[in-house]
Amino acid sequence: LAQEASPQVETSRADAFLALGRLLEHVAAVSGAVVLVLDDLQWAAADALAAVEALLLQAPSRVLLVASERDESASRASEGLLERHGGIALALRPLEDDAIEELTAGALRARGLPSDTRTLRTVAGASEGVPLFAEMTVRSMALRAPRDDGSPTLDPRLALNELIAASSEDERSLLLALLAAAGPTPIELLALALGRPYVVVDVSAAALVDRGLLRWTRTGGRACVAFYHDAVRTALEGGFGEEGLRPLHTRLAQAFLGPNGSKEQAVRHLLAAGQSSTAAS
Repeated sequence: LAQEASPQVETSRADAFLALGRLLEHVAAVSGAVVLVLDDLQWAAADALAAVEALLLQAPSRVLLVASERDESASRASEGLLERHGGIALALRPLEDDAIEELTAGALRARGLPSDTRTLRTVAGASEGVPLFAEMTVRSMALRAPRDDGSPTLDPRLALNELIAASSEDERSLLLALLAAAGPTPIELLALALGRPYVVVDVSAAALVDRGLLRWTRTGGRACVAFYHDAVRTALEGGFGEEGLRPLHTRLAQAFLGPNGSKEQAVRHLLAAGQSSTAAS
């Protein structure tokens, strides 16, 4: 983004970051201190990380920055920030079973599902202290409830597979395109790659977000989707090797070569599609 932006835009962004630091310092001077909490740093876009970097460089007085990040995430934004600016890294332990049981009970009640002791203990034991796994299990149970077609799946990984299997053809195509894209991707580029109308891809994305498989984000002011958790990517990778994704890489390369795309991303997808000669040209 920094390379593509004009000097005027860059100056405006730098001024905005400077103003943010001064504002926080002023509030801290009036109130005594400010604690700025940034949750899910692994989802931060480039502009957000640039703002954090600018704050760390300014180091406004009496301002404490606290950020959380999933340690299983493939993107560890905190590592570079800690290396450049110092700080304290605290690794949190997985939640205790009773905490997972409480979260599960609340999620079940919110969906009008029974929360008996056996179910709560089984889900907690299989979730390994990770709230997401309990959430996926409850979502799968809610998906099965209207059908009442047997015992619910209480294994989080099987529950995740059930949520994926419940996808429509358009939703599954979107999941696979995102798997090939390997990162947050604008809806319009995914629509181009899939050869589907924007509204169809947008509706599919909304359904997958509602099911807890994808999440909305924005990059450069454009609506994008990304996997809600790396576990979703891992589940999809189990059924598709790079060979099976080559046609999608070809279509994504064509989409990224368009006016709103990225030549760098286009080259990456051409290489993944096995078209090294085209990528070199």
